[in-house]
Amino acid sequence: MKEKIMVIKEKNRLWKPAVAFSIPVIVMLSVYACLGIFPWGDHAILTIDLNNQYISFFSYLREMLSGERGFFYSFSKILGGDMAGLNAYYLMSPLNLLLLPFSREQLPIAIELITLIKLGLCGLTFFLCITGNRRWQGLIFSTAYALMAYNIVYQQNIMWLDSVMLLPVVARGICRITEGKAPFLYLISLFGAIVTNYYIGFMICIFSVLFFCYQYACAGKDNRWKLSVLLRYGAASLLGGGLAMWIILPALKSLSGGKAVFDLSLLTMTKVFPLRDFLLKFFIGSFDYGQVVTGQPENYIPLPNIYCGMITLFFAGLFFINKKIERRKKIGAILLLLVLVLSFYLKGLNMVWHGFNEPVWFPYRFSFLFSFMLLYIAWEGFRAGECSSLVYKCVSLAAVVVALLAAVLITKGRPYDFLSTEKYIFSIVSLTAGGFLYLLYSWKKKAAFATCLLVLSCAELWVNGLISLQNYYYTDYTAYKEFLREAEPAVEYVKNTDDSFYRMEKTFYRNESDPMMLDYNGLSHYSSTEKTQIKYFMGQMGFRNNGNWAYYNRGSSYAADSLLGIKYICSKTELEEPYQLLDMVGDVGVYKNPYALGIGFMADESVLEVSIDNPHKFQLQNELWEALDNRTERNLFCPEELSAAKLVNLQQTPESPYTYKKVDKNKLGAVIYTFKAESDDPVFAWFGSEAMHGAKIRVNGKDVGRYFEVRNYDILRLGSFRKGEEVTVQILPLTDTLSLTDTWIYYQDMSAFKEFYDSISPGQLNLEKASDVLLKGTVENNTGKEYMFFTIPADPGWHIYVDGEEVPVENAMEIFMAAKIPEGTHEVELRFVAPGLKAGIAIGALSCLICVVWAILYRKHVHS
Repeated sequence: MKEKIMVIKEKNRLWKPAVAFSIPVIVMLSVYACLGIFPWGDHAILTIDLNNQYISFFSYLREMLSGERGFFYSFSKILGGDMAGLNAYYLMSPLNLLLLPFSREQLPIAIELITLIKLGLCGLTFFLCITGNRRWQGLIFSTAYALMAYNIVYQQNIMWLDSVMLLPVVARGICRITEGKAPFLYLISLFGAIVTNYYIGFMICIFSVLFFCYQYACAGKDNRWKLSVLLRYGAASLLGGGLAMWIILPALKSLSGGKAVFDLSLLTMTKVFPLRDFLLKFFIGSFDYGQVVTGQPENYIPLPNIYCGMITLFFAGLFFINKKIERRKKIGAILLLLVLVLSFYLKGLNMVWHGFNEPVWFPYRFSFLFSFMLLYIAWEGFRAGECSSLVYKCVSLAAVVVALLAAVLITKGRPYDFLSTEKYIFSIVSLTAGGFLYLLYSWKKKAAFATCLLVLSCAELWVNGLISLQNYYYTDYTAYKEFLREAEPAVEYVKNTDDSFYRMEKTFYRNESDPMMLDYNGLSHYSSTEKTQIKYFMGQMGFRNNGNWAYYNRGSSYAADSLLGIKYICSKTELEEPYQLLDMVGDVGVYKNPYALGIGFMADESVLEVSIDNPHKFQLQNELWEALDNRTERNLFCPEELSAAKLVNLQQTPESPYTYKKVDKNKLGAVIYTFKAESDDPVFAWFGSEAMHGAKIRVNGKDVGRYFEVRNYDILRLGSFRKGEEVTVQILPLTDTLSLTDTWIYYQDMSAFKEFYDSISPGQLNLEKASDVLLKGTVENNTGKEYMFFTIPADPGWHIYVDGEEVPVENAMEIFMAAKIPEGTHEVELRFVAPGLKAGIAIGALSCLICVVWAILYRKHVHS
């Protein structure tokens, strides 16, 4: 009988956490259904960076987890790069293990599943944090936390959700410390928040200090201002961070040289937005696409996403007017919320939360902390209000409604696309209805009224979710699968044909990180952790670099492909010689480059001194090849003699000699160059611009590509022509404006190119073993050259050994590695060890040992 009672009690305990998890999942699924997201339509959950970056990383993660690729280095990033920073920022969620049963084609389904699980866990952890699994009414607030505006509009940044999910556990752990209990819940959850995403984890570390101060000041008499409580919190914080050092230290080393640069000049007290506009973000549906974009017009400013349910405002009001809640709690809550508001409002404080860096897109990435705190005190207001007089509750409801009406009046006419009368009305009606339901509930103590309040809250959160997510464009799942069905077989064909180490690329794409998506060694990559200098080199070589990403696109010159070891190219369009068609795989041609150099080869000492700063891309390639082999005294690229530019329906503007406007906007405009081909060799072009206005390029009347666009701004292959043939190149603007600063049209001297290749290729490294972190082979150095040049970006993690002895690694071309190799036959080995890894493991192991000893001593103390 006792066992049956125990089972019944256990079941009664489990239903509330199960519901706390399930409600956000069900609400979110219904939103997805209305948006036509799989399985209710052809849209995948992929949008913005989830579509452009993360899905490729998740695909690559599957390869890492299966042991096929290295954890700390990858040649699927531009030329090769360390992975510590990328892993620590994007891929450390333990829920990513759920990706393993899914194929690459099914990844959008897996990501949708993981997103729903994370939102459900946000609800579960907040419910347990505020109620301790005792009161089911906490579901109103846990659902609001899971479906707050931050989680809705930033959910495509799926790697941030783990820390949001762990924040309530961190907060509960802090409460236990201030209650004089064990610190291990806080310690472990803080460690988890840092490891799963160090960036959001950093924000939680700052907030934990503020929240601890709040709880420390509001603790009971036995623990208030007690030194042992402060020491316990400090020690647990240090150990939580120490346990994470095995991932943090390598990540910090990895991030040096990326776009995340500490900029203390941003720490100004400049106001980010008019303070009155902050009030707008409490309303339902207070979001549009412009709210995630940086670089808006001056009068349109992104605001923090703080909406977490209208009824929350009513209960927060109850918290502040209820006499049963101690004054120091109210003052502490006001101060904490004020710090967060000022952190939104003042640029310097905003930058502190973002690691002293201004975020590119997705501003106010710490705004979930404000919503958490508001919901946390709202729950206390709910509990205290149950026993309060009807007058206090009516005053609170009236005050909040009046405040919202005042907010509408003082923000009227502000330049935000999300503003609408309907949203204002719906928000105020929802708040008023929720308030009345609570009055009925606390008056009659009927669970039915609380249930109605929960249903109303879910409906309101559903409306907000639907309105908000309608601002995004979601990728068609069919298009995603079609790309894979075209590209995967071609890539697999190459892998099955050649099991040596090589680089390959393709002239069509899905996103800039396709090499990671399809698991090949390529030249394209897009992530926040990529090194700026590597992207700069790619742009200098004539590939596309927009600052955030760089990728192969249409390629550059044949010489660039050769230098960087592009051995195979997959293309839907026919490629000219010297590329050799191996086979057609569906609609994709697989081409081989017979002049692709290996990952390492002998070069002259001048390779250590040559600069990559020459803005003239063809002259730069001449300089680089001459530095590799200064015995060949010929230029690879030679200019075509162009006629003066002819303008058709275009005229220069008085503002700039490089800007042209159409005379008649209804007719085509063109800039036309002609030249007589100097040889039969392939011709390439680069056009400079001050501003990106799209254009089409035609050669002898045939379209050869678009230009001056986000992705199409690179060296363009114009084709091969008979010597003496007259060639016409037209630049046709797609808008009324064209910006054109430079026109460089050069041919690649193929005989000089072959002379360079024949001189360099005998000194190549013949690889016997190759992986992401180990390259081993032999070289016969009878070339008379002193240095082996590696087309691997210089990184302190690489160590080079010649015949078993480590040799100094030198910088070549300001970006690559080189090492001195004496004459004769030698064994050369390159090993990669992530900088900071050994120290991080040592600190983590020591922290773990201290935690174990602390736990044992604490257990003995409790039981003594």
